[in-house]
Amino acid sequence: MRSLLTATVVAIALLPAPLFAQQEPTGQGRLREDLTGKHGPYRVDMWYTENAFIMNKVRGESFYFRTKNAGDAWLMSLQGEWAFARNFSVWGLVSYNVVSPTFGEGKTGIGDSELAVKWATINKRTLVLSLVGGTLIPTSDQRTVLADNVWYGYIGPRLWLPFGPGHEFELQVDAPLFAPFEEEEEAFGELNVALAWTSDIALTLLVEGIFEFSLEGSRPNSWVAPGVQYQFLRGWMAGASITFPINGEFAEEEDYRLVFGLLKEFELPWEREE
Repeated sequence: MRSLLTATVVAIALLPAPLFAQQEPTGQGRLREDLTGKHGPYRVDMWYTENAFIMNKVRGESFYFRTKNAGDAWLMSLQGEWAFARNFSVWGLVSYNVVSPTFGEGKTGIGDSELAVKWATINKRTLVLSLVGGTLIPTSDQRTVLADNVWYGYIGPRLWLPFGPGHEFELQVDAPLFAPFEEEEEAFGELNVALAWTSDIALTLLVEGIFEFSLEGSRPNSWVAPGVQYQFLRGWMAGASITFPINGEFAEEEDYRLVFGLLKEFELPWEREE
């Protein structure tokens, strides 16, 4: 894992300097406009890589899990983020699981919840670096699948970096560490890396790498998730992604995951003043 982090940093450092030049984007499509109508880098709210930038949003998602032997399952979630200050926001998520009768001993029901606070320590139109702390809340029944039913606290950095001649590309990184509040559970970490390209017609193509590793020696898991998003109205986005397990115990249990989502973003009150 250390070698992977080192390679990522070196790769970014070796990218040509013109890619990161602080110039105004050249595209004039809807993607170049934020909610205030200003032209600038587009901000993609990824599927798995939690974003670094501050925003007001409501987002609904539906995850479909196709397993090798245990049947199918759906996870539906609703999340929201509220920016209560220029560099701070609070974020929350609730979920509900629907499973097939053959899915082990699990049952349909309310899933786990999540609550977090985000602080953008660097908050520019061409670079955002944030620190996020939060908790996973075991609101699910112990037999509900797709839920841990364990209290976890987490903290970690997030990065958003647009680049390219018109800032049409962007790199996002999310690297939280999770610590359980119960001694018998394992601490673990994640490294989520996303790369996206958005066209002048507001169509985004993206790919995410999801890496989950135990801090106590258990087998790591990894996935790759190509996806697409489309901004069909200002402040409205819809999209989908398919996720394939690469290695770990999930690679032995899952065939793939599908996710469909709809996002509504609301204007930040101070953006129009800039």
